[in-house]
Amino acid sequence: ISDMHIGSAGMNFDLFKSFTKDLIDNDNIYSALIGDDLDLFCSFRNFLASQQMIFTPEEQARFLESWLDDVKHKLLFAGYGNHAEMEEKLTAFNTTRKILGKHLIYHNGIGRITLHINDIEYNICSTHKTRYNSSFNQTHGLKQLARNDLPNEDIYLDTDKHNPAVEIFPLHGKYKVFAQLSTLKMSDAFGKR
Repeated sequence: ISDMHIGSAGMNFDLFKSFTKDLIDNDNIYSALIGDDLDLFCSFRNFLASQQMIFTPEEQARFLESWLDDVKHKLLFAGYGNHAEMEEKLTAFNTTRKILGKHLIYHNGIGRITLHINDIEYNICSTHKTRYNSSFNQTHGLKQLARNDLPNEDIYLDTDKHNPAVEIFPLHGKYKVFAQLSTLKMSDAFGKR
């Protein structure tokens, strides 16, 4: 899961509760946190984004801590997001990393994960966003990451753009999965503008 944006007026709390219930109730479901867990619009080039927060940054942190008490046993790893980067630039502190790093393996950049399921090894590349972009192909950034930087993974994940996309694509003689994850921030006044 990614881009939950806890604390944002636009976060779909019903979907969040449903996801949490499914995660806890199903023994076969595990997840990871791939950035922007908190909204943390403390400073931004447009004040409208900050006005959309219904929880203060401190309340967002407490909410995340409380939620982790219930689900941390079902989370495999976590990683940074650009909203935590904004906080870090402003205060030299990263609330999300402090909280998640106490409970999970935390990747402060591109994560490379090896997951073993039923004697099969899956190599996963996880990042909040890539440096590559295309307005025509949503998985372009991940494919470029695989072509240029990390060719040996089986699954590539990124988020940030809030538009889901999945593509199975042959690369380096092997089919690979490229997935851009979605968001729980269903209504975003800044994004609409």
